[in-house]
Amino acid sequence: MTAIAPPTSCMTPLCGNHAVKGTFRCIDCTKAKPSAEPQKNFPKRRNEAFYHEPEWTKFTKNMKVFNPQCQELDANGIQCPNPSKVSHHLIDPSDRPDLKLIPSNIVCLCWHHQNRGQRGDDGKANYAPTKFKFPFTSEIVTYEHKKTAGQPFKFWIGQ
Repeated sequence: MTAIAPPTSCMTPLCGNHAVKGTFRCIDCTKAKPSAEPQKNFPKRRNEAFYHEPEWTKFTKNMKVFNPQCQELDANGIQCPNPSKVSHHLIDPSDRPDLKLIPSNIVCLCWHHQNRGQRGDDGKANYAPTKFKFPFTSEIVTYEHKKTAGQPFKFWIGQ
């Protein structure tokens, strides 16, 4: 049985509609700006090779299955209603390669809340807990993202 992918949100800022399958924009935004392809406007990522490895592709796909809704919380603690589109490292893999496939270091975000080009987390956002199910287990594990003095987040890294 294959998992059904959740709908993705349109990348146009403040739009909030669902993107057309296989594209980055909704029908209305595509008509308004047909030549806009958001990924072409961003600089190459520091860890570009890692993000194309099968291990990361499988891991991030599983992350989005268990976290289909954007995990960013607003100032009132209300979770963003948009579908998650990207998996974002809270601590950049360049700084801590040992955390690049650790679920507690990942949040799934919509296009509006992703921080492309930003190195890890800046400590300004709050996130809903990350859920993950390890292979060959039936238990879904939940990881809280708590801010602490001096560090943006406290992580459980299984050690």
